[in-house]
Amino acid sequence: MTRRTVAPILSALLLAGALASPAAAQKYGGTLKALASDNPPNFSIHEASSFVTTFPMVPMFNNLVTYDPLQVRESFATIIPDLAESWQWVNGNRELVLKLRQGVTFHDGRPFTSRDAKHTFDIVRGKSLKRLRLNPRKLWYFNIEEIVTNGDHELVLKLKRPQPSILAMLATGFG
Repeated sequence: MTRRTVAPILSALLLAGALASPAAAQKYGGTLKALASDNPPNFSIHEASSFVTTFPMVPMFNNLVTYDPLQVRESFATIIPDLAESWQWVNGNRELVLKLRQGVTFHDGRPFTSRDAKHTFDIVRGKSLKRLRLNPRKLWYFNIEEIVTNGDHELVLKLKRPQPSILAMLATGFG
């Protein structure tokens, strides 16, 4: 390139940079509109690993825990309750005890209980007679030795060894 061709390009770039101001940046709040690139092959977030399914479907479901959507970055510190109202690690961080919200119901009015959460985990872990056609996240739960329900509103994930990351995995929306 010669000086004659570089000068106009450089001038255009500098002008574009000068015209871009903070006022031109997207504002906080409002409605985010996103384009889905294809039709989902199914609506099961447990059987899909494709963005085409997970992107539109994850917001349709509740988790035991989730990441705070008002925080800029996701971390252990930004995990907040969803269907679980609280949780604690016990037994040398080998048991995750989740206290579940009371008064939560399914779309048909049936109450949500710890047995429902255990049932879902058992299917995804491959520990149920009911099977998923595809199970892309089964390995996420290899470290769960047992799941115990204590009444209707307490779920205990008993682990083979400590695994703090399991809480973060649950918060993703895919668990």
